[in-house]
Amino acid sequence: MKRKKQAGSSLFLMELILVLFFFLLTSAVCIRVFAKAYSISRSSLELSHAQSLCASAAEVFSGTDGSPEAFLEKFPDGRIAGQGFQRFFDKDFLSCEEAEAVYTLIVEQQEKTSDTRSAVIRFLRETEIYSLTVRHHIPQTVRKEAGS
Repeated sequence: MKRKKQAGSSLFLMELILVLFFFLLTSAVCIRVFAKAYSISRSSLELSHAQSLCASAAEVFSGTDGSPEAFLEKFPDGRIAGQGFQRFFDKDFLSCEEAEAVYTLIVEQQEKTSDTRSAVIRFLRETEIYSLTVRHHIPQTVRKEAGS
């Protein structure tokens, strides 16, 4: 009888080890799935904010003369850099100083002809998250008024 009791307890121990192994395996898979979901969620949040901020900058470009000074008037927390404009954001997408910046919005004026002007608006972390090219047509009536 003792042998049967020992065999039963070793079988129970073996089942317990298999169940623990199964739970360990499923928990490892779940942790990987949750980590991937967090990464995708963060990327989606970055892309959403980048698109929104670039669209705001594009509206300023279209609604003004597109100069860096016009951007500075609308976004006083930014700065003029060369022929363009820069604005810095922290990890929560709030405007901040360059030293604390995680994200950067850059507006670079491209070509300007007699009837159009264009700019490239980029949103960066270490790499480019979103880019938007804006072209604004200058109506002839505005050109005539400016020339006279």
